[in-house]
Amino acid sequence: RASVKIRYAEEIDYRDYEKQIQKMLNTYVQADEVIQVVEPVNIFEREAFQAEVDKARGDRAKADTIANRTKKTITEKMDEDPFFYRKFSMLLQQVIDDYKAQRINDAEYLKKTTEILNQVRDGKTKEGPDMLKDRDFSRALFGALKEELARESNSSVVREDPVPYGSPEANAAHRERVMAEEACEMVDII
Repeated sequence: RASVKIRYAEEIDYRDYEKQIQKMLNTYVQADEVIQVVEPVNIFEREAFQAEVDKARGDRAKADTIANRTKKTITEKMDEDPFFYRKFSMLLQQVIDDYKAQRINDAEYLKKTTEILNQVRDGKTKEGPDMLKDRDFSRALFGALKEELARESNSSVVREDPVPYGSPEANAAHRERVMAEEACEMVDII
């Protein structure tokens, strides 16, 4: 099949030209040094980052700057607390997708990306019990426990009978509180 394509000129074989192209590139294309046009500013440096955002013109440009820098920070810190950062990664992607699909306007895009930025900066989430709000490592452990238990409960290996009393919401809240207490105790022991 490959030889037929070449024989009837349906496909061009560029292997013959590789050395010539490489020689032309080496001779005529030169690059000196990389000039960084925009210095990347960490989102945790509030004043410097705000100054960079303020340089952008228009709500869309500001929101894009915030979204891209927040996404970069989330990617860099994902290993520290996957439960926390995965949630914000999904939220941010949803906002970006909503904007691209024109479900939200420029002002809403800026507002939502700013809200996510502030939550990522502060390390706060509305999920989980209140006792975890100021305990980052405990929150990370709680997230890992919650994800693991959710994975196990969805598998065919572990099946529990539903609790015969109480509402499912009350049972879930109780389980979360117990997991949070255990996470705090584990961190205290460590």
